[in-house]
Amino acid sequence: MNDRMKWRVESGEWRVAGSQWPVDGGRRVRHSSFIIRHSSFRVHSPLSTLHSPLLRRGFTLVELLVTITIIGIVAGISLGALQMARRFAAEKKTQATIAKLDAIVMQRYESYRTRRMPITIPPNTRPAIAARLKLNALRDLMRLEMPDRWEDVVRDPLAAVNNNPLSAITTPPALQMAYRNKRNTAEAYLVNSRGMNISDAVALIGNLGGAECLYQFIAMENPSNLEQFSQNEIGDTDNDTLPEFIDGWGKPISLLRWAPGYNSSNVQPNINTQWIPTNINDPNDPIRVQRLKATMEDHDPFDSRKVDVATMDQGNPIPPPNTPPPPNTLPTGWRLVPLIYSGGPDGQYGLCDVQQYGYRGNPYETIKDQNGNFRGMGAPTGESLDFDNITNHQIEMK
Repeated sequence: MNDRMKWRVESGEWRVAGSQWPVDGGRRVRHSSFIIRHSSFRVHSPLSTLHSPLLRRGFTLVELLVTITIIGIVAGISLGALQMARRFAAEKKTQATIAKLDAIVMQRYESYRTRRMPITIPPNTRPAIAARLKLNALRDLMRLEMPDRWEDVVRDPLAAVNNNPLSAITTPPALQMAYRNKRNTAEAYLVNSRGMNISDAVALIGNLGGAECLYQFIAMENPSNLEQFSQNEIGDTDNDTLPEFIDGWGKPISLLRWAPGYNSSNVQPNINTQWIPTNINDPNDPIRVQRLKATMEDHDPFDSRKVDVATMDQGNPIPPPNTPPPPNTLPTGWRLVPLIYSGGPDGQYGLCDVQQYGYRGNPYETIKDQNGNFRGMGAPTGESLDFDNITNHQIEMK
C-alpha cells in the first residue's frame, strides 16, 4: 500500500489520502462503504452502520414493556380526564334543569301566601280556630294542586274524604282534575293497549309518581313553561306514557312538596327528624329544643298567626298560640320549601319519599320504619345513597 492509499480520519469521516476516490470501471465509487482489494478488512463510514445487516432491527422485551406501560398510563390519564369532564357536564346540565324547575315551582308555591281559600268560616269563630281552618285548607289545596305522588291526584279533598270540618275544601280544583284525567288515560292505555292487569298498571304508574307529578304540574300550570326545556331534559324512563324531567344521567328528577326531614338544606332549617326521643316532653331534650328553636326563629310563612305549635294526629285541632304542646307531641311549624332532587351520578335518591305512604296532609308527618324509628319526609334512608344528590336546596353549594 503506497502513501497515496493511506487512510486517515478527518472530521469524523473516513477519507482516502490522495486526490481522487477509488474508481471501478472508470466510474467513481460514491458508496459510503467499499472494500479494498487484497485487503482483509472492510472500511465503513459511520453512516453505513445504520444499514448493516449484522445489527439488530427490533426492540428488546424490556423496551416494549416500558413503551406499553407508558401508553397505558397516558391512556388511563386521558380516560379519567374524559370521565371527569363528562360528569362535570352532567352535573351542570342537571343543575340548570333543576334551577328552571325551581323557579317555576317556587313562583306558584309563594303565590299561596295570598291565595284566597275556597272555604267559608262560620260566624263568631275564634280567631285562632279560623286561622287553623285557613291553614288546613291551604295545605290541602297545595296537596291537590302541587301533588308529589299520584295518591294526591286520585284522593279527593280531605273534607270530602272524612267529613273533617277543619279542612273545608269540598270541590276538587281544576288542576287536580286535569292531573287525574292524564293519570286515568295512562292507566287505560296500559290495560287496553298493552294488556296489563289493573294492579300492574297502577304499580307502574305509581313507581315514579314524584317525578311524573312534577312534570304534570310544570306542563299544566302554564303550557309555555315547557318551552324552557330542551328535548334531552324530558323523557319517559318507565315507559308508562307519563313523562318526567330527566337529569344529566338520564334519570328522573323528583319532587317532595314538603321535606321536613331533609337536613342538607341552605333554604330551610335542618332538623333531625329521624327519630322521636324517648321522653319528648323533656324541655331539655336536644331534638325538642332544636325543633322549637327552628319553629320560633324561622316559622312557616304560611302560618301567619303561628297556630301550628305541635303535631297532632291528622284532622285533630291544634292548640292556639302560646299553648304548650300536648303530651306525646313535638314542636312543629318551621319553614318548608319544596324539594326538587336528582339522584346524581349513582341514580339513587336515598331519601324517605311518599310513594308507598298513606295520605299525607300534614307537612310534618313522620314515617315509622322497620326498625321502629321515625323519619320525616326527605330524611336520609340510612344507606348513604344521598351524598351525591343534586337538589334545589343546595344547588348554590354544588
